[in-house]
Amino acid sequence: MTSSTPEQRRIELEERLMYQDRLLTQLNEIVTAQQETIERLLRRLDRLEARLAESPREDVNEPPPHY
Repeated sequence: MTSSTPEQRRIELEERLMYQDRLLTQLNEIVTAQQETIERLLRRLDRLEARLAESPREDVNEPPPHY
């Protein structure tokens, strides 16, 4: 800040505060969206793990039926 008067300095500080407030709001929206994505993916992972646990295990050493 290269202000020469207290009024100019106050204006510059208010502008910086407005910018930081906008930035904080944007960052909050991003973090909220990421959290929702993480929660959705965790629910999907839980469902996939449950399906895997319910499915019959195949013997990995047994050759496929077409042999």
